[in-house]
Amino acid sequence: MATDECSANLTKVSNSNQSDAEYSPQATQEITNRKLLLRRINFSSDALFISKLAMLKSTGKLMLDGVVQDLKDTNYEVINVVGHTDRIGGSAYNQKLSLRQASAVKTYLESRIVPSTRIIDDGKGESQPITKRGDCEGLKGTKLFTCLQPDRRIEINVTGTKKQSTSSS
Repeated sequence: MATDECSANLTKVSNSNQSDAEYSPQATQEITNRKLLLRRINFSSDALFISKLAMLKSTGKLMLDGVVQDLKDTNYEVINVVGHTDRIGGSAYNQKLSLRQASAVKTYLESRIVPSTRIIDDGKGESQPITKRGDCEGLKGTKLFTCLQPDRRIEINVTGTKKQSTSSS
């Protein structure tokens, strides 16, 4: 399941000391028609991947296709794909797994016409958990695995511009 933490469209503001008279009407209209798109989409790694692997499930591919569809007509400045794991297993293993999963998402997005030069993949391993150490205290096996599920995730952070609709309501 994906969650959209921040889907606010913010107007891009220039901090320069130039006056409006220095902009042509065409350039001013172009600035007006564009918005800075800041978006964070979180996916459960359990929904995207076969457990403890970097192999996308078919349902995971469909979820990523939805992201590609939602971001159509966007000029990407950058898309950051960040993988996270739970604390089960060794730190080195978890670091590598989180990077492999982020890379798998990057490769899939590239295959769906997202410009590869605009995607950065990174793995954080177990270093940025959602759960706190005491949250799953005393749990073992399946109960511990279930409790730590929020930590196993992929974050897709998008920055870019998108044309506004010219239709009026």
